[in-house]
Amino acid sequence: MTTISNIPASSMPRERLITYGVQALSDQELLAILLRTGTKAKNVLELAGQVLMIFPNLYELKNANLAELCSIHGIGETKVIALHIL
Repeated sequence: MTTISNIPASSMPRERLITYGVQALSDQELLAILLRTGTKAKNVLELAGQVLMIFPNLYELKNANLAELCSIHGIGETKVIALHIL
């Protein structure tokens, strides 16, 4: 696992958002900002990538139900709530 702290600051999603604006971020980076944290096994960018493998776009993700989202390791009720305010 690559820890988020090993990623250069200029490549981190929040910093890229501040510097370049929301239009410059990928769905994976936007999702990582909403998720805020990863797991012990996956950093937040990896977790966001895993979620997007299951739900290929943010529209599908927004319409996923609680059980579908909570079945993903690292996604609990708190993160589901954050995702449903998209």
